[in-house]
Amino acid sequence: MIRAFVAITIYVSLLAFYFANSGAPTRVHAATAAELLVGFLVPALFLDSIAAYLQRWKIVAAGAFLGALANDVLGSLVVAKAEFLGLWYVKYPVLLLAFAMLLFVHACLAGAVRRVAAV
Repeated sequence: MIRAFVAITIYVSLLAFYFANSGAPTRVHAATAAELLVGFLVPALFLDSIAAYLQRWKIVAAGAFLGALANDVLGSLVVAKAEFLGLWYVKYPVLLLAFAMLLFVHACLAGAVRRVAAV
């Protein structure tokens, strides 16, 4: 329950910040929301501490890869000049690292909230 609350709070906060600062069309907003859902929110539901992050590294890696793939596929569909697998050698390592770090922050926050709630 706590990990879902923390994950949804981070997800909604990221999307709200993105929507407030972006002038992109609605289709781009929908693509961003979908890639964050696949790359962050779904894997985050399996993580509730740093120990879980380290033990479930395959879930973290799969979620990060699926988020990067969703970014590439949806980006090529909604942005006219974006090509599928265009500059993949730059885009994928950056996105994998970004999703993995975002999931690590979630694991740290969920662990801290769980410890505080247990007191």
